[in-house]
Amino acid sequence: MAHHVNLWLNDEWKVSQAIVVRYIKAALPRHCSKTVIANGQWAIGKLPNGVSYKNVSPIQFPNYQAEVAAMISYLQTNGTENFYLRSIHYNSFGHFKLTCPPTDWRTPPVIDRYNDILQNLSSTMNVPYIDTNFIIQPMWDSAEDFCHYRRDKTAAAEALYMTGKLIFDY
Repeated sequence: MAHHVNLWLNDEWKVSQAIVVRYIKAALPRHCSKTVIANGQWAIGKLPNGVSYKNVSPIQFPNYQAEVAAMISYLQTNGTENFYLRSIHYNSFGHFKLTCPPTDWRTPPVIDRYNDILQNLSSTMNVPYIDTNFIIQPMWDSAEDFCHYRRDKTAAAEALYMTGKLIFDY
């Protein structure tokens, strides 16, 4: 996302000096002026070997709701401002999702429910929610690695939309 937002800012709009966009793999977004949180893929996905959370089972809906609510409360209590929740992307089907029993639960109905939880929490906890599903859903099986939209037209469209929402809508 950060790559494509920077392409729009630098190459198309020539405003790179006014806005800085960085990808930060961080638990706490307190050093950013605006932070987008997309949290949920690992909660229901098959985690790769070598990841410290690989033996954690998928997070069921009530537990996911409680964990995200706790995260939002923590950020709000600790003075983090201007953070946004973003919808979780669909993932293409693969052998992990289609085995019986599955070892990866990132199917459209599960992701839809996670997104419902995010949207409801954003309303009740007064956190902006940015829904990019109208961009991702028609292209949900187009990601090169079946998960990440990188350096393609889908990523560019989502980055443009996100940039507009963050600069003009909120």
